[in-house]
Amino acid sequence: MTQYLSNEQNYLLNEINGLAQNVEHINEIVAMQQNYASVSGVHEKVTVSEVVENGITMNSGAFSRHGIKVVRDTSRWIT
Repeated sequence: MTQYLSNEQNYLLNEINGLAQNVEHINEIVAMQQNYASVSGVHEKVTVSEVVENGITMNSGAFSRHGIKVVRDTSRWIT
């Protein structure tokens, strides 16, 4: 019984350490994104269709998982 508890404790400690490292990595990513987002004076001209297409592309995995079919009707878009 003692060996089992010792093994279980070691396993859980390893899991906690891995989780802590992942959380730290996420914190670093968020900090970098916030620093990038705070840059002022940067403007980029884009089209609405480009932004929409990028959004659809970024979420295509989730759409597929949930059985969502995206249908584009660009005939009414203002260019």
